[in-house]
Amino acid sequence: MKLNSFETGIFILYLFIVIAIGFISGRKGKNSTTHFFLAGRGLPWFVIGFSLIASSISSEQFIGEVGWGYKYGMAVCNWEWLVWLAQGLLLFFFLPVYLKNRIFTIPEYLTRRFGRFAGSTFALVCMIQYLVINLPMVLYSGGFMIKKMFGLNLHLAIWILVFAAGDRWSSGMEFRIYAAI
Repeated sequence: MKLNSFETGIFILYLFIVIAIGFISGRKGKNSTTHFFLAGRGLPWFVIGFSLIASSISSEQFIGEVGWGYKYGMAVCNWEWLVWLAQGLLLFFFLPVYLKNRIFTIPEYLTRRFGRFAGSTFALVCMIQYLVINLPMVLYSGGFMIKKMFGLNLHLAIWILVFAAGDRWSSGMEFRIYAAI
């Protein structure tokens, strides 16, 4: 698969605009968990809904699920089609508790309910799981896509993704991670 110069230009322009919006928005953020997790409680419901959907989509879905769906059939998509039921139940039962107690995260809920050890353990397990399982998959599939589109070396493509998305560390992300734990 080779892109012509117009398609490459549109793709690079799109990436530049998305990264610029992310950096500009990130620089405006406050150093508090309320602003990081809830955007200062100032978003309308439909933006929160779109955010929920967008934050659960990555290169895994665009590349991995499509490939598995092609190879094994549409049954691969059952999770995506039926997730609304699970999320609806979670919202129905947990949202009132979260709102009543002004809780932002699952580790915070576990800390209040079962103590600091439970909340910190859950946060640590989630971070390890993300770093060992999710992040390598996302970086590999995204790098694979960039390799196929632009003919770059796979390792170079992965490092481009790391640097394009990894600048958050210089803008106070450490505080947000520690505050979440």
